[in-house]
Amino acid sequence: MKKEIANGGGRHRIKMAKCLAEPNGTAGIIWAKTGTCHQCANRILFPTRLTVSKARGYAGSVFLYGVYGRDYPVFMANVARCELSVNGVPNPLPIDLPDLPSLDDINSLMDELESFTTPLNEEEKRYHQQLFNLYTHERDLQKALAGDLELLMQLRLDNRINLLQMNNLKNLQVDLQKDHLKLVSVMDESKIDHKLFVPQMNELLERAMRHIEKIIGENNFLLTFDSPPDKASKIFTIPNLSDTGV
Repeated sequence: MKKEIANGGGRHRIKMAKCLAEPNGTAGIIWAKTGTCHQCANRILFPTRLTVSKARGYAGSVFLYGVYGRDYPVFMANVARCELSVNGVPNPLPIDLPDLPSLDDINSLMDELESFTTPLNEEEKRYHQQLFNLYTHERDLQKALAGDLELLMQLRLDNRINLLQMNNLKNLQVDLQKDHLKLVSVMDESKIDHKLFVPQMNELLERAMRHIEKIIGENNFLLTFDSPPDKASKIFTIPNLSDTGV
């Protein structure tokens, strides 16, 4: 039996989702740089105002990339373009997106998004509405990433995180993002390839998650990230880029 993760319906939403999925089903996500399959799926689901928040490894992915990816302002511009296109505006201005490789597990994840359903409870409805409001109003990347981390933590821990803990988590998030950008830069300079990037990035994420566990406690960590740090940090797999020229 497939695990139900998220969805929403309607012909207009489906047309919007198809537009947002371009190019090549990646929704503009550059693997490992701006997001993973979670951010790709969330972009495609944007018209439903839902996310794949129940997916495996989701909290770790959001901790690093946020809900819609590190370049979410570009994505929000693409939302506007797709809205014009779906509503019949001829030849809306294209958004300048790079030529992107396919994401490694996007096909397996999208198989889990077959049926459209509403959030399961009032807390999840409120979470998704707050998330939608955050990303449609906040244009500062760091504030957006910190904001959606706080929303997810409060949802999963029933508002048991205090201000000091949350500030410590946000500082950890900033430090991890700096380390991530340094490692991406090294990869861009061809000093390492994807096969070396993956274990190094997973190691950085695991180290950050062990700090998170110390801040919020073991039980709260498991409630938030679904598994211990050594497993929750494995959000990357080595992609098959042989068909993309990467």
